[in-house]
Amino acid sequence: KKSLTTKLTSFLVSRANGSFLYVKLVLDFIERGSLVIKSGSFKVLPQNLSEIYHLGFNLKFSSSHSFDQVSDILSISLASLQPINLLELFNIYSALSVKSETEWKDFKERYQLISDFLVMRKDGSVMCCHPTLRDWLIRRREGDSTKFLC
Repeated sequence: KKSLTTKLTSFLVSRANGSFLYVKLVLDFIERGSLVIKSGSFKVLPQNLSEIYHLGFNLKFSSSHSFDQVSDILSISLASLQPINLLELFNIYSALSVKSETEWKDFKERYQLISDFLVMRKDGSVMCCHPTLRDWLIRRREGDSTKFLC
């Protein structure tokens, strides 16, 4: 009999289609306990990067209201034609409403919710952690869930 590790390795290699990112993210979920493999069945594992991102956002944002708190921050950063830092992002975010209701402290707390997805570079600007996440936030394949679109 093959060991569970050998079976998992074979499964991930076949599903990854050469994408190291897929393997890394699946293993991260398993390591954190977000995915639990039972009796050698890999049915619970995401089949592609889209499913991985969907799972990650579902785990982070349990309701549409919780995602709404950060969706404008993601949308602004996705729409920006050049890198922007947190203060610039905050100023643009604040300009979305006539009367700014979000304080800097609250904005930073919201950013922290998505800091795994919207990472800070050495120069202080923020960017999506990977181009495939950026694509997933902007558009989906036919038949995929449109939840979490920006």
